[in-house]
Amino acid sequence: MKISDKTNFTGSQRRKLSLGLLLLLMSGGVVAGSVMVCASDNLNTISGSIFTQNLLKTTEIKTIIEIYMNAFLPLAVTLILQYVCGFSALGQPLTIIGIIYRGISTGITASIFYLLLGLKGFLAILVMLFPFASVSTVILVLGARESIKFSNLFMNFALNKHVEEEKHPGIKLFTIKFIVLLVLSLIAAAVDSIITYFFTGILLNP
Repeated sequence: MKISDKTNFTGSQRRKLSLGLLLLLMSGGVVAGSVMVCASDNLNTISGSIFTQNLLKTTEIKTIIEIYMNAFLPLAVTLILQYVCGFSALGQPLTIIGIIYRGISTGITASIFYLLLGLKGFLAILVMLFPFASVSTVILVLGARESIKFSNLFMNFALNKHVEEEKHPGIKLFTIKFIVLLVLSLIAAAVDSIITYFFTGILLNP
């Protein structure tokens, strides 16, 4: 056996490695978001939806439909962006930025909950943030992996690299995977909206 054979990764190992790296990037985003809150002189500056992606819940009275759309839309937009990036040879950086951005939003949200509510903020994080943030992280990391893998095909084609035909993931399969991820996002957002609707008055009042 050649030495190079020992260093080759199997398909399963490559998938695990790519998932691990994407989760690491997401975790780095969470840390960066927490640091941003600690370094900020004005929480209002970074508590808007552009930074928190609507993960930060407030005591503002909203219908369950409004809560649902606030949870689903940022997730859906990111998935659609990942899907589009999959058709570009240079789509990987934008996909990775989307993953880091979601991590930053999660870190900002968790830190603001804790700063504003103290110990009660920990309960708010545990009940109103962690479940949806965890599920959406898995969904987006899976989407990012598929997007990067598909994008690599276009990159290999641009560089005239040979890729075995049987290893080509078809456009139909690629699309089906993202449809499944969108359906999972719909379900996750529905559960999150129910939790938010019933626990806002209990956990978000100081």
